[in-house]
Amino acid sequence: MEVWSQDEARFGLKPILRRVWAPKGERPLAIVDERYEWLWLYAATHPRTGRVFWLVLPRLDSDCVQLFLDEFAKEHAREGKRLVLVWDGAPAHRAATLKVPERISLVSVPAYTPELNPSERVWPLVKEGVANRAHESMDELEQKVCSRCQKISAAEISARTKYHWWPE
Repeated sequence: MEVWSQDEARFGLKPILRRVWAPKGERPLAIVDERYEWLWLYAATHPRTGRVFWLVLPRLDSDCVQLFLDEFAKEHAREGKRLVLVWDGAPAHRAATLKVPERISLVSVPAYTPELNPSERVWPLVKEGVANRAHESMDELEQKVCSRCQKISAAEISARTKYHWWPE
């Protein structure tokens, strides 16, 4: 049996702004784009090993959550292996139409407790790769997000997500 945690984050054409260094007396310039288009990055992390299952989807709704669960099960829920997936109580996670794949058990953390979900701590690593940049299109943004995900090592993931109380 393995215990994983899951979360999702929204990335859009409106840039993520971070602090930057600038010469004394000069104001740093930030490019702002007011287009409201988004993609969602879903992630399931295995804190002990630092493995991550990433999936980019267009929305956070029950259909996309179902697709994520199905793809995660294909990749990690092999014969004889049981997976426990810890996630938050987002409305899409509570949909009545959701069909949980065999060999996966879902556990929800209490409301308003993001500190109990290790996957929450992955997002600053991903967002750092797209911060303070305007993207011309959703395809370019998706490419940058995916490129950033590929550069994050298992050691970085494990260092951020392996809580002392998390089951081995």
